[in-house]
Amino acid sequence: MIRTLSLKNFRCFENLYLRELKRFNVIVGQGGSGKTALLEAIFLLSAASPEVWMRLRQWRGSSPQFRLTGTRSSYESLFRDIFYNFDKHKPVKMELVDSNDRRRSLSISYPRLEIMVRSAKVRTEPTPVSEENAYLVEPIEFEWRSKSRIQKARVEIKDGILQFRGGNNVYPVWFSSPVINEASLIAQSFSDLSIRKKADTLVNAVKKLYPDVLDLSVESIAGDLALCMSSASTSEKLPVGVMSSGMTRFLSIMIAIANNPNGVLLIDEMEVGFYYKTLPMVLSSIFSFCEEHNVQIFASTHSYEFMQALVPFMKEREGTDDAFLLLRAEKKGPDSSIKPLENPAAAIASNFEVR
Repeated sequence: MIRTLSLKNFRCFENLYLRELKRFNVIVGQGGSGKTALLEAIFLLSAASPEVWMRLRQWRGSSPQFRLTGTRSSYESLFRDIFYNFDKHKPVKMELVDSNDRRRSLSISYPRLEIMVRSAKVRTEPTPVSEENAYLVEPIEFEWRSKSRIQKARVEIKDGILQFRGGNNVYPVWFSSPVINEASLIAQSFSDLSIRKKADTLVNAVKKLYPDVLDLSVESIAGDLALCMSSASTSEKLPVGVMSSGMTRFLSIMIAIANNPNGVLLIDEMEVGFYYKTLPMVLSSIFSFCEEHNVQIFASTHSYEFMQALVPFMKEREGTDDAFLLLRAEKKGPDSSIKPLENPAAAIASNFEVR
């Protein structure tokens, strides 16, 4: 599990340090305060290829198709919002330390710009640093470090097409969000569990939450794999997504846990898709599954009903290794901060506004 996390000059965080992170970490705060950015930072830090940044852009609503003109400004527009306050001269620095004292860090920068800025600072007379030629593209560089391993990857452009290079030394992290179409991934991941004969516990959890379900299976529909359910009320199997968005969300989270033992699960807007009356049973299944597979959760939420459903679980796990940590994100100007809230269960139970 991740115990400490530090971020510098990433998106809306100029400097952020979180310590004593728990099994279940819930982030609240107003829209735009940095909740999703925190999850993105952990996801980037766990990766080994800059391609992950392009996926995050798409999940934020950017088009998967883009046209580069071959100029420096066109190229850098893809990476402007990586840097705090859009200042590309200040490199991004991230680091996590887990419960096994393993460290993993990531730096993101334009190396040539760093050299130019350092050179300007040592001049005896102030001399302005000239901007690079508008048509000179300086590749952005991602550098991951873990143990004694260093992985560097530059995003290069050739004939108007971005080229990514990366490695395979990743930290086990899974990202779940309601904006990600996970249908094909869910089907493939469930198939992997089924082949290894590890899907029964998951199927039983679904049956408990949705009594109408008889069984789950992966089927081919128009050439695409889909996770389908047998129902007592239908004569044919139907794709899970057709039946219920809540069931799809529940399955995506549970499958992510089962396929990522000893890892970390990032869940953006965790309450989305669930009917408030089913939340206690949903959360009970998810938290039990996390403990069984030794998975840590970082989840964002806007829902007070969701927070109220958490209270019994918070009280039950107080003072244990599987405790909860409630974090509140706040933004002042361009800078966001995230701070732990003391006695969150008591605050929520007394209807104190913690969001």
